[in-house]
Amino acid sequence: MDWLRKHAGQLKLAGKILLGLYVAACAFLYFDQQHLEYTPVASTDQPRDYGLKGFERLTLTTSDNQTLIAWYKKAAPLHPTLLYLHGNLGNLGEFANRYKILSANGDGVLAVDYRGFGASTGSPTEPGLIIDGETAYNALIAREIGLSHIIIYGHSLGSGIAVALAARHRVAALVLEAPFSSAVDVGAYRYPEFPVRDLMRDQFRSDLRIGKVKCPILIMHGTDDKTVPYQFGKRLFDLAPQPKDMFTFPGDGHDLLPAPGVAGKLEAWLSARVPLSVPDPTGTGSTLDPSQEE
Repeated sequence: MDWLRKHAGQLKLAGKILLGLYVAACAFLYFDQQHLEYTPVASTDQPRDYGLKGFERLTLTTSDNQTLIAWYKKAAPLHPTLLYLHGNLGNLGEFANRYKILSANGDGVLAVDYRGFGASTGSPTEPGLIIDGETAYNALIAREIGLSHIIIYGHSLGSGIAVALAARHRVAALVLEAPFSSAVDVGAYRYPEFPVRDLMRDQFRSDLRIGKVKCPILIMHGTDDKTVPYQFGKRLFDLAPQPKDMFTFPGDGHDLLPAPGVAGKLEAWLSARVPLSVPDPTGTGSTLDPSQEE
């Protein structure tokens, strides 16, 4: 007790210093969270720079006047088109091998760089990225691709955009690779010592949106995923409505699609869940009833 009384002033000062450091760390997380959540890399690359045959470079304009760059390959007859929403790394070129895999059997692919990524203008935010996904979806509708021929594919960060789109629009299927229940769940897991749920602006609450999806859902997740731990993909699957399937890959990490056998399982699932035996039935009514919208 004598020691405590003797050093009470020093202990109080140390406590104030620690509290000040904690508050400063919280402030850093709050004001710098955009750089922590998004890691875009500028690029002016073309599809041909990555050996992507049959792909063209598109320029899309969003409803809030941002310019997006997209790479597009038209589907072969009786094949669907995948709207590919990439993860939080770099730009379109980082995922070029994925477009090769997804289009190898004749499927079409439209992959878009979100605002602030690659050569797209603007800065990334959750509302902005969802607008970017809407813009890409509308680009497919403008090309008279029927709703039963559009598949939304979201990887990691892209899964948050994909769920938001599928919750609002009619599509043939929703494929989610290494998805999260919400971005804030992952943030709170990574920084348990901070009040992440109170600080994080772009929370991507897929857990609140997945119940509005009206198409077949496939979730693929590796049990050794260090970026988005498996538990968050499993949580999203548990919340998802039927029809749904989940492919679990023991020992695999965050980058599943290029792994041996994964593309084959995906193709088999799509063939079973999205059978295409007639030409592209282009139609209207892409948006769900207002009661089904967010």
